[in-house]
Amino acid sequence: MKSGKGIRNRWVNIRLNQEEFALVEKLYKSTTCREMSSYCRAILQKKPVVFNYRDQAKEEILIVLIQLKRELNYIGHNYNQAVAKLHILQTIPEIQAWLILSQSPERNILKKIEEIKLLLVKISHKW
Repeated sequence: MKSGKGIRNRWVNIRLNQEEFALVEKLYKSTTCREMSSYCRAILQKKPVVFNYRDQAKEEILIVLIQLKRELNYIGHNYNQAVAKLHILQTIPEIQAWLILSQSPERNILKKIEEIKLLLVKISHKW
């Protein structure tokens, strides 16, 4: 077994009522600590604790961008499947039918591109 300063083999148990625990949990969640034990340890040792700073506007923009990314990946995947199908078509009527069917994914792509443009304009106005 290792010996040294890094091993934590001693326990400190405390009892809290619901309100006290809620307060400790709220404070812990607003920090960069990954575990409540590391947060409590830092408080007990009077070490500095780093609290999160979140810009709500940027977080909202990030959520929208992530959603747009998912939708674009979905549309791109569908379009790739349509193009792969085009490569196996051999007759003119099949190719004409493919052209008609492929217009819908193309419109979706153009619509999402417009949404991205509007979002980028909105972001640039915020900054």
